[in-house]
Amino acid sequence: MQSLEVLSPDRFRAKMKVGIGLIKGNMDFEFHVADKVPLNSARLVGNGRGVGSSVELQTSFTLAEIGSGCKVGWAAEVKVGGVMAGLGSKLLDSTSAKIVEQVIANFKTKLAAGANS
Repeated sequence: MQSLEVLSPDRFRAKMKVGIGLIKGNMDFEFHVADKVPLNSARLVGNGRGVGSSVELQTSFTLAEIGSGCKVGWAAEVKVGGVMAGLGSKLLDSTSAKIVEQVIANFKTKLAAGANS
């Protein structure tokens, strides 16, 4: 992420550097949080444009209390158009999975740091 502009508690813009295969460049995204149920679930909806491509994404997160911890569930749907769509779904699927895994790992790290402070 190159920049982040918070527009409101549930809306933000982000400029991201992307690279999938030979396609590299910047994309501008607008995101908003929808269907928010505090301490239970939310959905993040985003649209991005750049590098001759467009991306529409929806990611939903659910939280479930388990013992002394919390189980985080997620699902994502992404629609890609333009140059990136020509790369094929296998490359896009593996790249998307890696990004989501990084987000979850960062989320866990932040939660652990908050619990230790």
